[in-house]
Amino acid sequence: VQLKNYPKKFSILLITLINILLSRSSQEIEVLEQQGFKRTLLLTQMNLPDDSVQGIRYRLKFEFDQSTGKWGLTEAGSQQSCSRGDHSGHWTVELCP
Repeated sequence: VQLKNYPKKFSILLITLINILLSRSSQEIEVLEQQGFKRTLLLTQMNLPDDSVQGIRYRLKFEFDQSTGKWGLTEAGSQQSCSRGDHSGHWTVELCP
């Protein structure tokens, strides 16, 4: 998703990320790609207090704007790992039952 075209999705993503950082679940951040002024991160949250979702992960792409001296989020995507159903234990973009 190109976030500059979807400000509402960007706002929802920011709220979700803040909730992740404040929660008691386990989190892991992994740098997937690092090239020049671009970074791709994978933020994974496990042990959620939800009986249908084991975990959620977000793939986040950032780009550094040299003219402003700031990093900007340019793309984001998410998947969840379900506790039950056809996708149990696997990462999917489908909703968990």
